[in-house]
Amino acid sequence: MPALPAPSRRARLLGWWKAAGVPTQATILVSLATTLVAGIVVPILLSPSADAAPRLEYAVILPPLHNQCTSSWIVPGPVAEGTRFPPRTVPSPGVLGAGSAVEVIVQEVTDRTAVLHSIGARVVGREAPQRGLRLFDSGCGAVLQPIDLKVDLDESAASAVVNDTELATPPFPWTVTQSDPVAYSVRLDVTSGTVLFVLELDWSWGDSRELTVIDDGGEPFAVSSTENTTLMCERGGGWVTSEECAD
Repeated sequence: MPALPAPSRRARLLGWWKAAGVPTQATILVSLATTLVAGIVVPILLSPSADAAPRLEYAVILPPLHNQCTSSWIVPGPVAEGTRFPPRTVPSPGVLGAGSAVEVIVQEVTDRTAVLHSIGARVVGREAPQRGLRLFDSGCGAVLQPIDLKVDLDESAASAVVNDTELATPPFPWTVTQSDPVAYSVRLDVTSGTVLFVLELDWSWGDSRELTVIDDGGEPFAVSSTENTTLMCERGGGWVTSEECAD
């Protein structure tokens, strides 16, 4: 697989993706589905029949414990000082910490054009905030450059809005095709409690309007506020307590 470029935060996938060609695109998307922790929820097919109806496919990538900026995982514990986790292993059981982001990659797979109108969250349950350890790594990085959005999960239903108010191009409406997908990084904001939710993608083709529900392999996503947690961060390949996190 050719090395991915490192475009600016606002860059689309445009030029490199088109130049890569279908075999490379397939390799990248299969790699995302099998190695980036979790979450291909609908298989991506790059060879549909000629008479197939317009169809979107999507992959969901939950943040690993490495290279995801402000994302964190809350685990019941205990986690001893210096405990090592493989950098792309999500501890189980665990839920996302408030402020974490999930990435959604969307592609139309029938050589037609689809227009994305919005992505939002629908809350399906609320629970008490999780107790335990909040595992946090402050590094940043991504395989595909996403458009940064955020969603307020204190609301029962909320549309994702742009995280960068200076974004040169509005994130919606957005056109996707088989050769030109898009990636969104959706930051999950919650002030109190554990929120169970699904994402909903509003899109259209021609005169038809569709709503695609995006979940975590048939289950709702879960994210918790962090008031009942003890912060641990990664240093030297192992987890240390919060007193050392600011160093």
